[in-house]
Parts: sequence; structure tokens; C-alpha cells
Amino acid sequence: GWALDAFPFTKGDPVVIKQGIEQGIYPWWTHPQHKITFFRPLSALTHWIDFKLFPDAVWLMHVHSLLWHGLLVYAAWLLFRAFLGAGWVSGLAALLYGLDYSHAVGAASLCNRYTVIAAVFGCLTILGHDLWRRSGSVLYGLAATGCFALALLTGEAGVTAAAYLFAYALFIDKG
Repeated sequence: GWALDAFPFTKGDPVVIKQGIEQGIYPWWTHPQHKITFFRPLSALTHWIDFKLFPDAVWLMHVHSLLWHGLLVYAAWLLFRAFLGAGWVSGLAALLYGLDYSHAVGAASLCNRYTVIAAVFGCLTILGHDLWRRSGSVLYGLAATGCFALALLTGEAGVTAAAYLFAYALFIDKG
């Protein structure tokens, strides 16, 4: 279905694999029916929605990606505010985060939207985790866990939130 084959790396086509071997893209020992598909069901769903709602309007698909980017900047601002305080520094950090080229690539390229969505849920994971550790509220812990699951369902980039949680446990958590 749409969720399982929306992001193929190789589709198992022997002709394409043979061409890839001849061009040096794949090693000589690559199986002729080699298949790799990234599991990104949440990202695939956003593209499916795009093609259902805006089949002939690519610009609206880009607007959709820009909305996710705006949500990412907002989530980053919430995260910066939690650690830097509510002053102008957290606002400036969010502004610079949003303008940084490396963060905007996912918004500019439709096929990379998954990185933006994974980052949104990654920021919310860290924020929820921090709120859980500070308040002890199980609700925040569940929210953080849910956001981490959504980040992973968005794409493999979602796993990066685990590195931040590890760093949080090492350097911030007092428990």
C-alpha cells in the first residue's frame, strides 16, 4: 500500500540494478532483485493527502511543507524557551534555526519533508520529556513517548531524538 512503498531506494528491477552495477552505483555482487524501501508511513500519508487534495497544484504541496517548517520553528522555540528562558535569546535562537539553510532544505524539497516532520516530533519529544522529569506528570511522559513514536513513524531521522534524550539523562536530569 501507499504507506509501505512510498520511499523506495531500490525496487527490485533487474534491469535497473544491472545499470546501477555498470555505472558503479551498486557493487558487482548486488542481487538482481535487490529491494530497499524506507518505512515512513506518516510522511507517506502527508504525500498521499497532497496528491488527493492538490493533484495538479505542486505549489500547494510546497505550502504544506512550509506549514510543517513553521510548526518546526515554533516547536524549536518552545524547546529553546524551556532551556534558555522566555527572553529574547530563545526567540533569536528560533529565528536563526528557522532561517538556517540546513533546516530549510526539508521544507524546500518535497521528498525531504519527512526530516521536518521528524524534527517537529523530535523537539516535542524532548520538550515533553523535560516537562515530565521536572513535574513528574505521567501525562507529559506519555506525550513524550507518543511524540517519539510519531517521529520514528515519520522517518529514520526520528531516532535522533534518542541521542538528545541520552544527553539529557547525562547532563541535565538530576534523578
